[in-house]
Amino acid sequence: MLTEFLEEIEILTVPEVKVWDEDLEKYVVTKEAKYRTQTILKTRPPTESQTRLDMVIGLGKPQNVIDTFITGVNLGLAWDWCEKYITYLNDVDTWEKWQAVQAFDSEGKPLPLAVKPDAPLEPIKPPTRTVEQFKAENPEKFNLYNKKQGVEINGYQVSLNKDNSDGLVSIKAGYELAGDAIFPTNFIADNASGTVSIKLNDYEEFTNFALQFLAERNALFN
Repeated sequence: MLTEFLEEIEILTVPEVKVWDEDLEKYVVTKEAKYRTQTILKTRPPTESQTRLDMVIGLGKPQNVIDTFITGVNLGLAWDWCEKYITYLNDVDTWEKWQAVQAFDSEGKPLPLAVKPDAPLEPIKPPTRTVEQFKAENPEKFNLYNKKQGVEINGYQVSLNKDNSDGLVSIKAGYELAGDAIFPTNFIADNASGTVSIKLNDYEEFTNFALQFLAERNALFN
């Protein structure tokens, strides 16, 4: 179970011996060095925590940064399990060798033997997950982030938030009151960087934009 966390190294057991050869005028090896292979635990690589992942999500960092942190979190969970499992193996070894020690009272009479403790519980290995699987299993972490990052519609990156939805509803209400007179109009939309001004020349352009926005927003929550 620990194979992916282990590596083999060569350990020197017998050092090489060299002596000076007068005839050859150089050092020559009189005894070859000997090595043995030993399996050891790899050095734990840099990993990330759930807390730091939540922080970069809250800061609205780019998607590639978020994905890098998710990879680090997955790696950290795997190494946490590895370290717990090694402790578990040591505890099992101690438990298997456990023997009750006979104790005596002040009069020299034997006391009841202690009961062997329960066997250590084996830690559960976390499943191997891709970045996308991690996101799917933790929607509460990413819904707000995805809503703010939004999507590209007609060349503009817009957030899929309620403010943008309300803004489109306001344009629709204005059209119902004043008709084509409200066009062209500038829709000030929120996005991850702040706001962006989107010129809508007529009702057809508005309808096309609004339908794409609503479709993407519905897809995010369904």
